[in-house]
Amino acid sequence: MVDNYEKQSEEYVEKNVKDQKLDATFSDIKTENKAAFFESLKVLQNNNPNFLSSIINRELASKFWSI
Repeated sequence: MVDNYEKQSEEYVEKNVKDQKLDATFSDIKTENKAAFFESLKVLQNNNPNFLSSIINRELASKFWSI
């Protein structure tokens, strides 16, 4: 069963993930520590007002309405 799952996972990565280009939206997010991460999120939010809050609102709405 595990072997079958691993095979399906590898096939999925090859077909759907391997050659995808990454979105540059989060390219400036720093992850070396928690303080740097939160600071870079603040900068992202300041440069893109309502960006993070709209994502959170959409996720909450989809959970509430079970979409």
